[in-house]
Amino acid sequence: MHMEQPCIGKHSQIWDNMRKIAVHLKVIDLFTAFQRRDNWKTCFTDGIHLSLEGSKVVVAEILEVLKEAEWKPSLHWKPMPTEFSDDSPYDLVAADGKTTLNPSE
Repeated sequence: MHMEQPCIGKHSQIWDNMRKIAVHLKVIDLFTAFQRRDNWKTCFTDGIHLSLEGSKVVVAEILEVLKEAEWKPSLHWKPMPTEFSDDSPYDLVAADGKTTLNPSE
């Protein structure tokens, strides 16, 4: 009795598609990013969950990938077009305490 294995062809196709997609993926090595710190354990509150310090490391790594990526349009905040450039009461207050700073400018 000969049994066919129809899922082998499907799995092969899935792996082939994954290899094609992987060429375009950007990878963030958080392990190495945490290890670059003098005391990497401060990146976690309990060994699993990120602390404020750990969150800053993750954000910095994500922003670096977004800045270097050659995606069009860019997802990094600096080159994004300003959609709402009008002054707003929610803008940051300047040092003089009277005027506001529009962060989109």
